[in-house]
Amino acid sequence: MAREATLGLRRLRSFLAAPFRAMRRLWRAERPDEDHVEPPDVAVGRVVAILLGWGVFVAAALAGFGWFTLSQVDIRSPAERVGILPAPRLQVDPAADYDRLTAMQRKRLADYAWADRAKGTVEIPVDRAMAILVGRGERAFAPLAPPPSAPDARAQAVDAATKAGAAR
Repeated sequence: MAREATLGLRRLRSFLAAPFRAMRRLWRAERPDEDHVEPPDVAVGRVVAILLGWGVFVAAALAGFGWFTLSQVDIRSPAERVGILPAPRLQVDPAADYDRLTAMQRKRLADYAWADRAKGTVEIPVDRAMAILVGRGERAFAPLAPPPSAPDARAQAVDAATKAGAAR
């Protein structure tokens, strides 16, 4: 019994050391032994058993993964779960309505229009606004100077009084 165990350990050690011996020979540029011949047969039973075991393992892993994903609780919100809302449908063609809305928004961003005619405020296209900002250079985000206001009657009277007082 002890002799069989020792023989088994020697075979295992020899089996595990064989790749290292081959690498050592290649590293030293040694030629393999001419008289060393590999055994002609392969342990087909072991190879088939390993392949079957591997196949069973893969099948079990896939089955376990499938079971795991099917047993998960649906955590989506009710809004995400609903594909098409039930009747009454308020839009006949939601895609066409969306396209019409986006076209209208694009047109508004690309055209000139009055924002407030009384104040003289105008909406300009986004591209033109960006060109104006780029043209201002480093002053692009500096505060804008207020527009010159027309002098009112009171300011004119004060200016006239100041000039008359300075003339005396």
